[in-house]
Amino acid sequence: MKGFNGPIPGESLTKPPGNAPWEKPSKYAKVEDALKFYMDKFEDDKVLEDFLFLLSNDAPLELLVDNLLGMGEMKGLHTTDVSFLIGPVLHEYLKLMADAAGVTYREFQGKTPEEKAKDKKKNDFKVLLGTSLDKRKK
Repeated sequence: MKGFNGPIPGESLTKPPGNAPWEKPSKYAKVEDALKFYMDKFEDDKVLEDFLFLLSNDAPLELLVDNLLGMGEMKGLHTTDVSFLIGPVLHEYLKLMADAAGVTYREFQGKTPEEKAKDKKKNDFKVLLGTSLDKRKK
């Protein structure tokens, strides 16, 4: 039956530790080296073209960067802390590449920071209005 051919829960605990790439020392321990690795990848026209295609088809930049870094962690290229440090820099770098190519793209998943701020102001206003109306009823 399809769908039941995955690992059994706890199966990874029956194998000797250190077999998975993320259980070994990462290939790029320095932040600069990991960032250079990704920037060098995007110097390849085919890689950049594929990336810009995804962006132009409504894949959020934030999601692409997060997935790219997550895959790097799983392959043992770098650690999670390196991802946190290079993530914003890589995001801005790829944003500049997309802008230079003239690609229209969505930067964030869900609402933008501006939309979130606007929603917060609306909610604050509703709370103030509700408080004011409650005082008038008394």
